[in-house]
Amino acid sequence: MDKEFYIKKAEELYKNKDYQNLFDIYEKLIEIEKDSKYYFRAGFSLYMLSRYKEAIKYFKKAFDTALENKNSIHYYYFFYLGASYNNINEYKKAIKYLNLSLEVSPYNHNIHRWIASSYYSLCEYKKALKYYTNVLNIEGITAENLKWIGICHYRLHNYDEAIEYLEKSAQCNKNNKKDYHTALCLGVSYYKMDKYKKAMENLLEAKEIYDDNDIIYYYMGLCSLSVKDYINAIENFNKQLDILKNDNIYTICYLSVCYYKLKDYKKHLKLIKKVRELQKCTIQKYSFSKCI
Repeated sequence: MDKEFYIKKAEELYKNKDYQNLFDIYEKLIEIEKDSKYYFRAGFSLYMLSRYKEAIKYFKKAFDTALENKNSIHYYYFFYLGASYNNINEYKKAIKYLNLSLEVSPYNHNIHRWIASSYYSLCEYKKALKYYTNVLNIEGITAENLKWIGICHYRLHNYDEAIEYLEKSAQCNKNNKKDYHTALCLGVSYYKMDKYKKAMENLLEAKEIYDDNDIIYYYMGLCSLSVKDYINAIENFNKQLDILKNDNIYTICYLSVCYYKLKDYKKHLKLIKKVRELQKCTIQKYSFSKCI
């Protein structure tokens, strides 16, 4: 069969999103002609099948073939190479190729978003914030753009800014309903700003969406403790420990404070002893001052 037949077949398979057969067709086209676009499209087919490591080989071959033939290098050769590395958690390589893509297409908000995602995964939140802000400036205001800027501020302990962007993100949603991460980060941020009622409202929203995260119960416990609701604080701290399936020295310390305030000195002393035992088993030194 000739090249034109395979090209028409490829168009049909692409429209039907039949990526496995699309890859097979481009393999046949590569046998006929070593063309950079055939290597790229074979790689793209593998990318859409989530076979990222295999896709990388074809994207690199597309780049090399384009250089050999002195063809123009499309930004998406680098973009999908970077995105593939991101998807296999090789974030530094992802950033390298995404930046090359950005040199060719500097105002492409998707490239900025992927770079931001890679930096976020590397816990480099300040750099991630820069690129998420670029996305906002290029693409405009969306709930998702505001959310990620808010989450970066949250990770950087800029709780005022986190609250500002996350609340705006929630308002952008048509149903005005927060997603899990927005509610959780808002809950913790409000707690850090000593706004316990707002913190509890958001933590309860997060709990309705996903109730198996120990962090939710930890901060609900702290909120209850802060307003002297010791019964609910104990319930939430115990729920956190149940989820963790192990001892958390700070949570046990806070529990001991709750029992002390309730004048249940027997349980208070029992927990104090447990904390002392845990201190002996850890290299890090803990202080009760963090609990009081």
